[in-house]
Amino acid sequence: MADKTFDLCLMIFIAHHLSPADLQAALREITRVLRQNGRLFLADPVWNPANWRGRCLWALDQGAYKKTAAELSGLIGGIMEIVEERSMRILHDYKFFWCRRRT
Repeated sequence: MADKTFDLCLMIFIAHHLSPADLQAALREITRVLRQNGRLFLADPVWNPANWRGRCLWALDQGAYKKTAAELSGLIGGIMEIVEERSMRILHDYKFFWCRRRT
C-alpha cells in the first residue's frame, strides 16, 4: 500500500499472536499507511494472572505472546500516540486503543 493511504486501520484480537518485535513492525507499517489524521483502533485480550477465568481461556488460546495491559500500552505508545484507552472484562480482560500517528 502507498504511504498515507488510509483514514482508519483496525487490529482486532491480533496483538497476542505477534511477538513484541513483530507487533512493533506492524505498528510502524500501520503508521506508514495512515494519513496525517488517520487513526488505528486496536483491541486485544490482555494477560491478568489475577483473573482466573482469563487464565483458563489463555490455556486454550493459540496466541503465543500474551501481554499485560501495561506491556501492550508500552509497545503501542512507543510507536504511536494513544488518544484513548479503555478496559473491559468478559471472562478475559480486554484493552481497546484509539491511536494516531505522532506529529
